[in-house]
Amino acid sequence: MAASKESQGLQIAVIIFAVLTIILAVTTYIFYAQSEENLAKRAQAERDAIAAKAVTAKVSYRAAVLQFVLGDGVDRETALAGKPAGDDEVAARVLRQFDEDMAIHPQAGEPALNYRSLPAYLLGIINSKQVAMVDSEAEAKRVLDKSKADIDAQLARTAASEAVATKATADLGNQTDTFNKDRAAFNAEAAKFVVQINAKDATLKKEREDAAKNIATLSTQINQLSQVSENMKKKVIDMQNSTVNRFEAPDGRVTLINQGQRLVWINLGQKDGLQRQTTFSVFDHDENGVAQAEPKGRIEVVRVVEDHLAECRILEDKASNPILPNDIIFTPAWSPGQKVHFALVGFMDINKDGLSDREQIRNIIQMSGGIIDAELQDDGKRVGALTVNTRYLVLGEKPNEKSGERILLEYNFLLGEMNKYGTETINIQKLMAMMGYKPEERTVELGKSAAANEFKRRTPAKPAPAPLGAPGGAAPALPPAAAPAPAPAVGADPFG
Repeated sequence: MAASKESQGLQIAVIIFAVLTIILAVTTYIFYAQSEENLAKRAQAERDAIAAKAVTAKVSYRAAVLQFVLGDGVDRETALAGKPAGDDEVAARVLRQFDEDMAIHPQAGEPALNYRSLPAYLLGIINSKQVAMVDSEAEAKRVLDKSKADIDAQLARTAASEAVATKATADLGNQTDTFNKDRAAFNAEAAKFVVQINAKDATLKKEREDAAKNIATLSTQINQLSQVSENMKKKVIDMQNSTVNRFEAPDGRVTLINQGQRLVWINLGQKDGLQRQTTFSVFDHDENGVAQAEPKGRIEVVRVVEDHLAECRILEDKASNPILPNDIIFTPAWSPGQKVHFALVGFMDINKDGLSDREQIRNIIQMSGGIIDAELQDDGKRVGALTVNTRYLVLGEKPNEKSGERILLEYNFLLGEMNKYGTETINIQKLMAMMGYKPEERTVELGKSAAANEFKRRTPAKPAPAPLGAPGGAAPALPPAAAPAPAPAVGADPFG
């Protein structure tokens, strides 16, 4: 029984639970349905609010645009700042129309126009135009009055001109009559001149014929003179090519010799214009053509004793062919009683050290009594000029393209002058040899630093021969006041 009661209670509880569950489910469904409806209403309300806000923004933007175009305290930037998203065709159309209207009335440098200020602006323009029109009418009246005055003045001048023209016409008639008379007189004079011109033409024709004959005669004479000139040129060339040159005659002779003192005396002196330090080449007494011969020795003047006597020291001689009395002497830089003139061209190196010796050559020539008329210096500068007195053109090394265009031009110019004056050429080595020049030998200082190959081997000195020029080999009597100092002792060369 108790179990039956418990079973009934359980069934009742299950039934109640089932009923409550059904009620809860129905209630939950009802509340859920209401919630969905409320959410839908809320979403619709939010959409309506957004749409209303967009409409409000568009209306506000249009109101701002209208305030801008009407000039109601809103500028263009402020109005455009409130533009909503998307295009507003109404506001855009209003702005386009406003811009088109304002473009008709541009006003540079003034505040922007709007529909409120436009009437006042147009009224100002109308007033200014009216003022300008009044001024224009006044100016037109002034110009018209001036034009009338100018026309009156022009009419007066025209009347005066017509009077002058009438008088000029009358004067022209008078001048025409005078001109006709003058022309008749001129024609008569012209006829006379025609007769004179015809006579002059006849005379001129005869003179032309005579001139043609004279020209033919002169042409014949010119041809003859040209032939004579060619013959003379050939003779000059033959004379220049001759081995005997009038400038190569000996200058003097050796008269006395003292080999012990290494001195000689020559037959040249004060009246010959001889100077100290003049050097001579010595040749055999029977030598012809000293310019082509090899000198047997060289001497230098140390003292001019008398009118035709000078003392010289022997610079160089040969033991196999010693200097003898009556030997002839010669130097191209000096001639008895006259100055020899020179010109120098080309690079001159007489001691073969690669450096220019022009200054030394100039001093040698001048010390020997020579005169330098012209010189082409190493820098290309030409000093002086050749003359008919220039005897020798001394040639150094010929310049090349590396020497420079200026030096080449000056060199060729002096060669052309040489042909013009008939100047004789001589190279520098031959000139120095004929003048008795001998390059100085380098001095070697003795000591530990000296090397054996620096000493040039020499032939031992031989005893000096007896002085020549006196009987029995006795020393000749020396000229008064010309006794030389005692000669140094002759001994063997320590470097032989």
